[in-house]
Amino acid sequence: MWKNSGHGCQDGAAGCFDDRANFLRRGSNSLPENGREEKMTSNATTHSEGRFHIRHDATTYVVRHGETVGNRDGRWLGRSDSPLTPRGVAQCRLFADVLAQVIPDRNAVQLETSPLRRAQHTARLIAERLGLAPAQCRIAPLLVEHAFGEWEGLTEEEIEARFPGAQKARHRAHWTYIVPGGESYEQVHRRACAWFHQRRRAAVTIAVTHAKTSRTLRGAYLKLAPASILAFKHPQDRIFALRNGAIETIRCRRPGQG
Repeated sequence: MWKNSGHGCQDGAAGCFDDRANFLRRGSNSLPENGREEKMTSNATTHSEGRFHIRHDATTYVVRHGETVGNRDGRWLGRSDSPLTPRGVAQCRLFADVLAQVIPDRNAVQLETSPLRRAQHTARLIAERLGLAPAQCRIAPLLVEHAFGEWEGLTEEEIEARFPGAQKARHRAHWTYIVPGGESYEQVHRRACAWFHQRRRAAVTIAVTHAKTSRTLRGAYLKLAPASILAFKHPQDRIFALRNGAIETIRCRRPGQG
């Protein structure tokens, strides 16, 4: 289904994944209730890096993948992968139902996903629900998760045991600290800016990504300073709509849920 973004692979998702992994190491029966919450604009303190033009006639929906086994167990995944749990699959189906409600014209949609399998699984469920054609779906390496190198697959307790004091050091320099074998938030932010620099013809883009990459995408869009970006969260019951220089939160829930 997936068309790869500029690296020659146009086979199915699984076939593309192995090449992308090597590349990245180198460098519901009822419809949901949509709860729209806080709306953020770019009036906050701005960050000078990554200037790009915002298309005011376009909308980007930022979707975090559904819950994985690693998320459930409190493990740092980064570029490592972990399958979706049954709860995660249900979350993805709910994301798809919400997007089906808020996007009336499916022909105007481009779906882009991180190459990691948990994101591709999420994207596939969304694409099937929306009835998107293969040409409307692509793998976007820039949407991959923050790399955590030697920390990947570990819990916070295990990281502290193997790398004493490293987490405190990272929190003291949260934006620029490079995890051994991984990357810094500053580097992830550059990727987010590069993603926005890409030209898109579609009026609506669905970006399926990860918690920390979502954080930097939203910060880059609003041109926020690092401290404001690091304060962002992306719970797995939210979709963020980026349009007209502002960000709207869409809460995903079934009728009867709080």
